[in-house]
Amino acid sequence: MLDDYGFDKKRFLTKDELQTLVKLVNFKVMNKFEPWQLEFDGFKEWILQTAIYMYSKPGPNDHSAFPALKHLELLLEKMKKEAQVKGQNTLIFDDPDAIAISDPDLVIALNKKLETDPDYPVPEGFTKWTEKTVIYNYGVPDYLPLSESYQMAFDVLDEIIFKKFNFHFLEPICSFEDKTKIRPVIYKKFNDENGETPGYLQSLDKRTKPKELNDKAKMDAYDRMRTMNDRAPWIPTELKLEVAKFPGP
Repeated sequence: MLDDYGFDKKRFLTKDELQTLVKLVNFKVMNKFEPWQLEFDGFKEWILQTAIYMYSKPGPNDHSAFPALKHLELLLEKMKKEAQVKGQNTLIFDDPDAIAISDPDLVIALNKKLETDPDYPVPEGFTKWTEKTVIYNYGVPDYLPLSESYQMAFDVLDEIIFKKFNFHFLEPICSFEDKTKIRPVIYKKFNDENGETPGYLQSLDKRTKPKELNDKAKMDAYDRMRTMNDRAPWIPTELKLEVAKFPGP
C-alpha cells in the first residue's frame, strides 16, 4: 500500500521500520504475540502509528509540533495527490460518506445544506452525526508573559514569514469545532427472501465480479447499447433535494 502511494523507503519508512511498527502494534497495543500479521483493528492502529512516525522524523516532513490527527491528515493528503497523478478517482478522500450505498451527489448536497443550516430536515434513510473538526491557530500562547505589543509583533512576523516562505515559526494552537454531517443508514441485513446476497454485493462475498457484470462482458455491441438506453434518466441535484424532503411510500 505504501509503495502504491509513493511513500519511498528513504524519505518515509524503511522495511525494517515497517516490520518494527507491526510488532509494536501487536505486542503493545493489541496484546497479540504476532510479529508479522495484523487484524483489521490492528491495521487501523498501525496506520495511525505509521503516520505519526513518518511525519515526526527530522527533515522537510517534520510535523512533530502538530497533534497526531495532523499526521494522519498529511498521510491521506499524500495518498490523494498520488491517486490524482495516476488518474484514479479521489472521491473516497474528498468525502468518504459519498461512496456509501446511496446517491453520492445527494449526500454531498445535503452536507452543504447542513453547513449553513444545522437544523436542515433529515430525509428518510439518512441520519445526522457530529464530527469534530480540528482548527489550527498560529499565535503566541496566552500563558507566555509578553505584553500585547510583543504578541502583535510576533503574530504579524509569523504571518509575513508564512506568506513569503510557506511555514510558521510559531507552534500551532489546536481547537475543535463540532460539525454536523449527514450519512445514509446502512442496514446489516443484506440477504433477500431466498437467503441469497443481492448481485451488487456478491463481489464482497466472493471477491469476484457480480453476475450482472460478467453477463455484460459477453454482450455484443448492440446489446450493450440497449442496456445503456435502459439506464435511469439524469436528475438535477436540486430536484433530488426537494424529493428527499418527502417520506417514501
